[in-house]
Amino acid sequence: MTIAVTQSEQIAAVDLLASARRVASGTDPVSLIDWYARRCRGRGSALEGILQLRSDSGRRWQWTVADADELPSLTSVWPAANWPQREAVERIGLRFAGESAPAPLWTSAVRAAHDEEDGADDGTEADGFVCLGDPATTTQWRLDLRVQLRRRIVERVQATPGKTFSGFEDLATRHGYAQLPPLAEGLNDQAPFAVGLAAILAVEALLNIEPPSRCRRLRMLLAEISRIGAHCAWLATQAGLDQALWGEALVVREAVARLLSDLTGRRWATGVHRIGGVHAEATAHTPQLLADLAIAVDTVGAMAQQRLLDSRTWRRRFSGATAIDADTARNWALTGPMLRATGVACDVRKDTPYLDYAEVEFDVAIGTDGDVADRVAVRLAEMQQSIGICRQCLRDLPQGPTGLAPASTASGVAERIGHFELWMDGHGYRTIPGTTYLPTESADGELAMWLAADGTGKPAAVHLRSPSLYNFQLLEHLLPGTRLEHAAGVVASLNIVAPEMDR
Repeated sequence: MTIAVTQSEQIAAVDLLASARRVASGTDPVSLIDWYARRCRGRGSALEGILQLRSDSGRRWQWTVADADELPSLTSVWPAANWPQREAVERIGLRFAGESAPAPLWTSAVRAAHDEEDGADDGTEADGFVCLGDPATTTQWRLDLRVQLRRRIVERVQATPGKTFSGFEDLATRHGYAQLPPLAEGLNDQAPFAVGLAAILAVEALLNIEPPSRCRRLRMLLAEISRIGAHCAWLATQAGLDQALWGEALVVREAVARLLSDLTGRRWATGVHRIGGVHAEATAHTPQLLADLAIAVDTVGAMAQQRLLDSRTWRRRFSGATAIDADTARNWALTGPMLRATGVACDVRKDTPYLDYAEVEFDVAIGTDGDVADRVAVRLAEMQQSIGICRQCLRDLPQGPTGLAPASTASGVAERIGHFELWMDGHGYRTIPGTTYLPTESADGELAMWLAADGTGKPAAVHLRSPSLYNFQLLEHLLPGTRLEHAAGVVASLNIVAPEMDR
């Protein structure tokens, strides 16, 4: 079952800061999960601010601030609002009241365009910074991450998003609802299915469509297989120079690809999302391929335990490194393994179940110290839990169709024309005006799609809540004090997916 977070409260701009302070310091403290602002179509330049909130008890709701010329900065209450607010200054020219008004974020894409136009550096970047980049071997230059050193100790950090900017949020408003999942899948090369799933669930919630039970179980199966693949992509990066562990992680990735190919005909399960359905089916080979994947996960988990968590050399480097506590994680809107490593058992699949996650049994892996070692341990444990969920999905796979029956009973040419009309401009699905926010649990944390509908066949506004953006934002405060030779391992433990962050 899909549950959309639609409860919304209207907050006046003048009351926003006071309301934020009140709920953040209440008996059930509230954290900011996401912050977004837009200029509304058909209302001139009217501004609308949208805040997604979650309390410690798991209650969720949305604050909407409408028709405000300027907003107060919320960084004094929730530091996580810093980059989203600065992004809004750059993107839509939003103004903030008060002396602590945020400056434009000046993402890498904007900096590059500015330098190309002016033909020179604007002189604002400090000297003495060394490019650290992305520790992943195949994506080394996707992150604009620079550090300033003092005796090989990181003293200052410059983290700038936007280097792989895709313009997804703007591009998505020019396409129909059926086209959102394939557009979104390009944002995550580790697990494209996860981003497409967030998109299709949000669209279905907006259209009030409930897919059949067999579709929901197959989506869960694909989601958990993709989660294992994403965790192994992270592990290959976390392994660093350990070629044996790196190779074993890639063996699991290959087992994931074989299983996804069996279910969908595609090695990475792209292009399988349908509104009300999924282009996937279990075969006679699926149980054996899942058993092979389980053996591969056991093998890589044992090797990672031995070579990382049980290694005195590795633990001397990373046990206690860049540790964060639960309050810091909440204040910076961290989710997923980053939050659970601090001891907070927060998982969207448990707290706000979607699909059929409420009907399967699994444990939420948590840590204690919130350091690199705990982040590694949490991710390794999650791979085992995902195998358990996959087995339950396959064992209890309901009978029936994998998608909704066509509305038309026409056959042949007429049926094909009806299918193509779903994708044609001016045709396809239409909704009543409204908004929806649908959170999902990706391998890196809460991945959510916020959609606004205006009654046409295209969304009026699209916003993707990427866990990587908030993880990357924290690096400027997390890395200082780390030795240069350990910095890559710290960055790897956050597993930042640059294209997803640079949506």
